[in-house]
Amino acid sequence: MALYEYEKNHISIEHEERECRVCEGETYHRIETDDYRSRTASVCGTCGETAVTLTDGGSNLYTCDTPQCDGWKEVVTPDGYVCHDCADELEKKYEAEPRLLADGGIEWGDLSGFQRDILEEIARLETVGEDCYGLAIKEELEQYHDEVLHGRLYQNLDSLVDDKLLETGKIDGRTNSYTLTSEAKALLKESVYRRAKACGLEVSAADGGHNE
Repeated sequence: MALYEYEKNHISIEHEERECRVCEGETYHRIETDDYRSRTASVCGTCGETAVTLTDGGSNLYTCDTPQCDGWKEVVTPDGYVCHDCADELEKKYEAEPRLLADGGIEWGDLSGFQRDILEEIARLETVGEDCYGLAIKEELEQYHDEVLHGRLYQNLDSLVDDKLLETGKIDGRTNSYTLTSEAKALLKESVYRRAKACGLEVSAADGGHNE
């Protein structure tokens, strides 16, 4: 198998020669990649069989955003663009989640688990004085999530901005930064109190909880 690579206009292009899956003839395989997506085109010199695949961050652009699921993208949800089966499972999860109401009218149950994790990670980054930008948030989430796709992350960040739970700014005039709004902080404080109560723990009022 011959393989070589060159760059043109910041796009990496590879060529491979491999065996056709249809007639076992010689297939010319071309891959074009940039930072987030790639295009693969295969053409067999014997039978003319062609195939084109688009990928995003190593995952097929047309497959479900749920990790380890190879279904097709069919339904847009707060957890990404997923297949019907995953959408049904997510709907059950959303319906089972408790509903806490923030001052801005957004309920805790309106947020997906992934969106809640985003808010919690931004709160943690703010607490330690680190910049809250997309890649930093992604790295924190991937400590306990499977690979977080860029599309899924930024779709949810945009939704949280639209819901007035996040505000955007600029770092060095280029990279977007994200900060919690007062509504988001209210939701997080209520969630801390609710979890503590469920575990039989007491959270002091100074920590944003309620004394009983």
